[in-house]
Order: sequence, then C-alpha cells, then structure tokens
Amino acid sequence: MYKNNSNQSCIIAEGAAKLTVTRKGWVVLNPESDEMPYDFAVDRGRQDDGRRLTEYVQVKSLRENNKRKRDGNRKICVKSRPPSTVGHEIVSKGGKGRNLYSYADEGIDWIVGVCVDTDVQYWYHVSDFRDLEDYINTSEVPQTEFPSRSVPSSQRNRGKSKKNTHGAQQPLPLEDAA
Repeated sequence: MYKNNSNQSCIIAEGAAKLTVTRKGWVVLNPESDEMPYDFAVDRGRQDDGRRLTEYVQVKSLRENNKRKRDGNRKICVKSRPPSTVGHEIVSKGGKGRNLYSYADEGIDWIVGVCVDTDVQYWYHVSDFRDLEDYINTSEVPQTEFPSRSVPSSQRNRGKSKKNTHGAQQPLPLEDAA
C-alpha cells in the first residue's frame, strides 16, 4: 500500500521510463540507495574504444493537472528541488536543509518527464538542459530520442548440441543422480 499518491506517481513514472529503455534494447541498472542523484542507470554496452558506456537517468513524474503546466506547456525541473526553495529546502523545523543542485552538475545524462495520467514521456539529453536555469519547457525545447539497438535473436544456437552456455556438464536428472 502506498503512503500517498506522490510516492505512487514516482513508482509509475520510473517504471514507465525503465520499460522504455528495456524496449529500446538496453539493460537497466538500479542504484543500491535512494540517496543517489539518479533514479537508474543504463548499460549501453561496449563502445568503439572497448569501454562500457553507462548513462544516468533522472525521472520526473508529471500529472495532467500539474501546477507547472500552463497553456498546454509542461515544465520539467532540471534541479534537485524546485527553484522556489532557493539554496536549500528545510526538511524539519530548526533542521538541516537539503542542498539544491543541478542534475547536469551531478552527472545526469538524461532527464525524462513522465505524465502518469497519459503515459506520455518527454526525454531530454544533458546537452538539452545543461545551460537551463530552472525548467525544461516541453513546448520550447525539442526532445532527444533515447537511442535504440537491435537485440540479437537467441536462435543462434539452433541445431547445435544441448550444451549449456558456460561449457559445464548438464546436471543429471534426480533419479540418475543417486
């Protein structure tokens, strides 16, 4: 059971973005901690230079009645907290504040806004939002298509012996193992 609809919206948005990445042929990597500046990472495989490319994604949930939607325009925050929290957000009376930081400065490669009411997604590469002060206005900033790859078929071993992929012996059936 969700404590509130904000938490549920975040889970829906993140799940939708992960599904998009998976459908585009990439592997989703989940962080071990909620304290990371990204929601998930994407293993983009080995590049021409032999190194693996890992890209970091921040997901922002949007709602159809979002207060940042004006005149049909959606705005996606490019910082850890909305700009109204100037500098930092106080999390408890007399308590320490949360720092306000730019996602680009934290190494985020992609921001995706997901409207949880309509499943519409807005993908932006760091080159699209690095120089923005507060928000991405979806009607003014063109989206960047997240790259796709063709996933090889698993039918490549057809007609070969039934050896497992690691070269080890197949386990014996239980009745023959005794």
